[in-house]
Amino acid sequence: MTQSLAIITVCIGIGLALELISQSLGSDFLSRFLAEDLITLLIALMAINTTTISVIMTKIKEIYDKKGGCFLGTIKEMKKSIIEQVALIIIATILLIIRESKFVNTLNDSPIFFVDGLLLALLVYAVYILYDTACGIFVILNFENGNN
Repeated sequence: MTQSLAIITVCIGIGLALELISQSLGSDFLSRFLAEDLITLLIALMAINTTTISVIMTKIKEIYDKKGGCFLGTIKEMKKSIIEQVALIIIATILLIIRESKFVNTLNDSPIFFVDGLLLALLVYAVYILYDTACGIFVILNFENGNN
């Protein structure tokens, strides 16, 4: 749990830093990107992650059939990553609704800055989840090559 909190904190920091850089440069690219494409991108990353998990699960089944072992922790983490990605899509949808609300737009730029920073953090975290899942492929390849 502590590691997850640290990763989430880093993602929020990266998201806020990217938003700060974007605003400092006077660029609205990230704002437009987030509003127009974030949900689609999060769904695409989830689809890629789910496909990668399917490949990993197939290999785990082969390893289990040949050598046995307990993979309950691995399966639990894979389920967790899918749940996290669904949560990211829901949170992103809520944040985008807030961002586009007339009420928030009547306020100063601070709420928009933080909402956009959090949206970027969601994107960074989704990419991290995909990276973490992809690392599982290398673990399996090492295991198959006898490099436990």
